[in-house]
Amino acid sequence: MGELTKNDIAPHPASTQDIVLLHGLWLGSWIMRPLRRRLEALGFRVFLFDYSSRKQTVQANAARLARFIVGLNLTGPVHLVTHSLGGLVALNMLSIHPQISVSRFVALGPPFAGSRVAQWFAGLPGGRELLGLSLTGALQGDGLGAVPAGVDIGVIAGNEGFGPATFLPSVDRPNDGTVAVSETALQGISARIELPLSHMGLILRSRALPPVTKFLDTGQFE
Repeated sequence: MGELTKNDIAPHPASTQDIVLLHGLWLGSWIMRPLRRRLEALGFRVFLFDYSSRKQTVQANAARLARFIVGLNLTGPVHLVTHSLGGLVALNMLSIHPQISVSRFVALGPPFAGSRVAQWFAGLPGGRELLGLSLTGALQGDGLGAVPAGVDIGVIAGNEGFGPATFLPSVDRPNDGTVAVSETALQGISARIELPLSHMGLILRSRALPPVTKFLDTGQFE
């Protein structure tokens, strides 16, 4: 199936549809720019949040995210769209700072239940140092906040990929090459779907765009 173009999805009015995008581990906001362009082409107003995934804890980055959103001085609630570890940062922010007005939150490939790939990587020489402060209280599957009331959370999991998860018997199948579908589970979310995408494909390919925009509009994927 070919990649989607902006003509495959109805444009949105550029009124109050504000989105903050969060990247994942070892990356920066630059990796979210293709997704930003696709969303902006549909009429959304999109902001990129950059954070240090190694040198700061998820909880510290959650506090920075709260300050970032407050600093935007938006007139209404904001949507969140996150990739991988960014979903854990956003969830912690919602739990620790419930005063932040968030309407809907789409998490792409989030290791909400922890990451067996990260735990395997931590056992390698130098692995803990490379994972940094995101390991404890996040990728180990601990320290997550509860899903707050009044926020719709949708999860999109990839089930086709090539990566470390493909070769590790400890990682459940199906997976996206990095995060298992089972690791994206979180009690209290509104909806979850699977797409035939890899972990990076969830943000770099356009196939995830229709369900993302559908959820932002309706709170459901179907």
